[in-house]
Amino acid sequence: MLKFIEPSSDYWCDREIIDPFLALVEHHHGVSFYSELDKSPAFFIANRETLFSLKQLSHEETYGGAILYRQKIPPVLDLLDTDTNQEKVIKLTSLFHPKGDEYWTARICLGLEGGLSGEAILETQNNCHQFYKDLYQAFLRFGKAQGIDYLAFTLRIAETYRMTTFENWPLQLGITVANANDGLIHGLLSLKGKGFKSRQCQLLGSPSS
Repeated sequence: MLKFIEPSSDYWCDREIIDPFLALVEHHHGVSFYSELDKSPAFFIANRETLFSLKQLSHEETYGGAILYRQKIPPVLDLLDTDTNQEKVIKLTSLFHPKGDEYWTARICLGLEGGLSGEAILETQNNCHQFYKDLYQAFLRFGKAQGIDYLAFTLRIAETYRMTTFENWPLQLGITVANANDGLIHGLLSLKGKGFKSRQCQLLGSPSS
């Protein structure tokens, strides 16, 4: 079950849910998104009830989710040799947002842990399949509420658990950076069934209109 936390200027009442998820992202992805809290992001967070201690008490364990935040579109979209992989991803993704000066993007994290038995592996794969299936529907609802046509996303190859569920999301465009070996998958989802077309923009060295 995915809990939705809508964009807000104050997340203090939800920090007990948000902080474990951001810690999970930082642990698995090696990047911190705490600074994005100042930019009113949204969250979809997956929790499950687990048992702990000898008394068999239960608590909610965060095992995955997505942080959705606004990304500014650079004024110039030419790829430069000095660009980092992340800067190249932003520029390439920006090319397929036909209007506006920013776009929504989602960083997806899934930290399932399971045993090595056949039954445990099957359970992990089933949970992975359900997670990406539910997340896609959540993205569609978010797009409708926010009035956005496209949503960029990033996830780790390792967090697909050899499942191809996310690849079956309809109308998506892969964003690939040459010679990138960071273990990340980037893409763009069409949330309203629209096709992808290039942004009309001025490139370096081209005359202005």
